[in-house]
Parts: sequence; structure tokens; C-alpha cells
Amino acid sequence: MSGCRRFRPAFSGRGCRRFQPAFTVSDDTACDLGKWIYGEARTACADKREYLELQIAHAPFHLEAGKVIGQVDCGEEIPEEVLVGPSSPYAIASERAVSRILRAEKRFPG
Repeated sequence: MSGCRRFRPAFSGRGCRRFQPAFTVSDDTACDLGKWIYGEARTACADKREYLELQIAHAPFHLEAGKVIGQVDCGEEIPEEVLVGPSSPYAIASERAVSRILRAEKRFPG
């Protein structure tokens, strides 16, 4: 589930790049979760703490993932520390988003 695991092979140049361009990945309204957050859930769940925490954590993950993909697009090799280092903005945003997704899944099953 973690974005770190999903993107890591492509960031390191060991995988086939199967994700969108950086400007698309940076848009937190473009993925399925973002469409739910800014669509159906906005009216059904907006007053719930788990929804608000998820919305707040979701956007920074997309911004950080877009930055890393932008670096890859420019030919930069992304050090492992950027993806999984404890102080890496991408890793922090990814872990925060995943934890909020898991909380939201418990609160809003189905």
C-alpha cells in the first residue's frame, strides 16, 4: 500500500516507469482516493475527524511524490535515503498518508 514501495523500483532506475508525469502525480485530486476525498466523501464525511486527517495527509504525499518523479524525469538517480530515510519528506508524507488511509478504512468501510 505504501507509495514508497510502489515507486521505489522506478525511482532507482530498476523498474519500468508505469506512473503518470510529475504534474499529474502532484495533483491530489487526480487519483481514485483524491476523487473520493473531494467528491462523495466531501459531503458524506466532512464532519468526521478521520476524513479531515486523511484529506490533510493526502495532498503532501502527492506533492512529495511529484517532486521525486520530477527528479527522475530530469535524469537524476534518487538515493534510497530520499525514499525511506526517517527524515525524508517523501517517506514522512508517505507514512503519514498510509496511516490516515488505514484509519479512514476502519471508520468508512466499503
